[in-house]
Amino acid sequence: MGASVTDYAGKPVLPPSLVGETELLELLDEMIESIVTLPPLITVKPPALVVGDLHGDYISLLKALSVAGKLCMPGCRVVFLGDYVDRGPHQHEIIVELMRLRLSDPDKYFMIRGNHETWSISFRYGFRKTLARMYPNTWAIIYDRFLRMFAGLPYAALIGDYLGIHGGLPKGASRLADFMGLRKGLVEPLPNENEIEYQILWNDPSDQIRGFIPGHRGPGSYLFGPDVTKAFIERNSLKGIIRSHEPAPKGFAYYHGGLVLNVFTCRYYGYPTSVALVDERGVKPILLE
Repeated sequence: MGASVTDYAGKPVLPPSLVGETELLELLDEMIESIVTLPPLITVKPPALVVGDLHGDYISLLKALSVAGKLCMPGCRVVFLGDYVDRGPHQHEIIVELMRLRLSDPDKYFMIRGNHETWSISFRYGFRKTLARMYPNTWAIIYDRFLRMFAGLPYAALIGDYLGIHGGLPKGASRLADFMGLRKGLVEPLPNENEIEYQILWNDPSDQIRGFIPGHRGPGSYLFGPDVTKAFIERNSLKGIIRSHEPAPKGFAYYHGGLVLNVFTCRYYGYPTSVALVDERGVKPILLE
């Protein structure tokens, strides 16, 4: 299992060994208890490193943590924008590592929810099968516990003057106060019942439109235009939005005149990977080498 992951120079790296069933369930219970009272919109004080989709890319997680230690210590916080599981070979190791980090220092490590932290997507794209392979006798119990943990994660993070979300701005939520009213605990946010929660996980920015139009990710998802972003930022006295959700050919991408920064931290899409540093100077994308 460990020999299948290599660093950026092609050298093998050993991820953590398999966690026993009892230990994993205890870890999940502790994590659930620690996040259940968190608000849907958490506040993170800069300096902070923002990490995009990981999708089982363990070496990129290590690289991001190394960058955090080098660029913004002491006092650096790390915000993960979701999509920890599915697709990659070390999704189990990553989510376990992130839970351990979060529980070891909850004032330093922060996790929000991505669209893959839901029942339908994690069932379809690999995480459920990974658990069934690793825990053939108890995978159903473990998977149910993971879904409860995912459902307790916040939807967004206010990082200084920047809003961190996984997908995009939703219809019907024009103020940060609206984010505080989002419903946590949904194992599967539904596009026709939990519209705002669903769209935060699924929406995408576009430079070619105004307002909202139906998106390419299926019913209930939308593209949002520069006018939406500009109005939201002005109304809430922000400087910008940091999101993930989409791989970028250059490793990161700007939308809406630079008001939206997209970072992506998983190597398995064939593109460079990136994180973002938020400090007193603003926000800066950083390519991982």
